[in-house]
Amino acid sequence: MPDPASPNTNEELNTAKQVQLENVGALSRDQLTPAAATEAQGHDVPGHDHAPAEDAHDHAGHAHHEHKGHDHAGHSHDPGELSLTDDDEHDHDHGPAGANPYLLPGLSLALLLVGLALDYYKVGFFTGYVRPVWYGLAFVLVGWNVVKAAVLSIPSGNIFNEFLLMSIATIGAFAIGEYPEGVAVMLFYTVGELFQDAAVNRAKRSIRALLEIQATEVTVVRAGQSLVIDPKAVLV
Repeated sequence: MPDPASPNTNEELNTAKQVQLENVGALSRDQLTPAAATEAQGHDVPGHDHAPAEDAHDHAGHAHHEHKGHDHAGHSHDPGELSLTDDDEHDHDHGPAGANPYLLPGLSLALLLVGLALDYYKVGFFTGYVRPVWYGLAFVLVGWNVVKAAVLSIPSGNIFNEFLLMSIATIGAFAIGEYPEGVAVMLFYTVGELFQDAAVNRAKRSIRALLEIQATEVTVVRAGQSLVIDPKAVLV
């Protein structure tokens, strides 16, 4: 093991740190993708004067290779490694797998808007049982999963949760005849949940892209000579 106090070791540590910082800083937000890991980022080693022959040498800080045919996303190689997937468990589902998550909220919104128009113009057939059934259908399209999650949380004693509170509020609105308000509250809540899920999945993809930018080789300078070694062999 190299002596930490030796000049060569200090020089190697400074060079390795500079290589890591410059390679990370050279990537823009749009370049933080798994494909960016295959591109070598060049750098200059500060504090070292190289001969003309060495100036022509490309000091690539990291040499990467492609992992073709193998998907690293969604599983972990080490027990403590972070696993990021888009289908992580969530408190409730938004519909069948592969279905457009915005389809049911869109239908619910259409029924709500049509119902409000019928109420405003006082259309004759939109009275009696037709009105609550109309709004009830709009409510079920977006509220079924929320109400189901609320009911399933009761046996476990977890009653003070957003699902139960939303269910009580919206069903209470229906109980007093305020059908449009009940549908609107549940619709807005569901759309907010969809936006939240989209933001979380986007953050997971960005973090996964960063985790996949791993160097397989690093270039260090020892005694004035550039050496390509395994990153694990460098003391940082």
